[in-house]
Amino acid sequence: MSVEYPMLFRLESSQHGTATHCGVLEFTAQEGYCNIPFWMMQNLLIEEGSILTITNVSLPKASFVKLQPQHVDFLEISNPRAVLEHALRSYSCVTKGKF
Repeated sequence: MSVEYPMLFRLESSQHGTATHCGVLEFTAQEGYCNIPFWMMQNLLIEEGSILTITNVSLPKASFVKLQPQHVDFLEISNPRAVLEHALRSYSCVTKGKF
C-alpha cells in the first residue's frame, strides 16, 4: 500500500450534499470519530454527532488561487502577500469554490 503525504481527506455530508477537503493534525480521536473545527462544521452544515463520509484523496497541486478581499481595510496592509502566506500556512489544501 502506498501512502502519499501530506495525507488529505474529503469530508462529505450526504445529508446536506456538502463537502470539503482537509489535512490531518493528529490521529487521536476515538475510533469511528473525527474531531474537526467548528468553522468546518458550519461550512458542511453539520452539528456535533453528524455522520460524515471521509475518504483519503490525492489532490493535484494548485497553480493559481484567486482571492477577493472581504473588506476595504485589506487594501491598507503594507505587505498583503506576506500576510496571506502567514495566514494560509495553517492549511494543507483548499477546496475549489469554497471561501
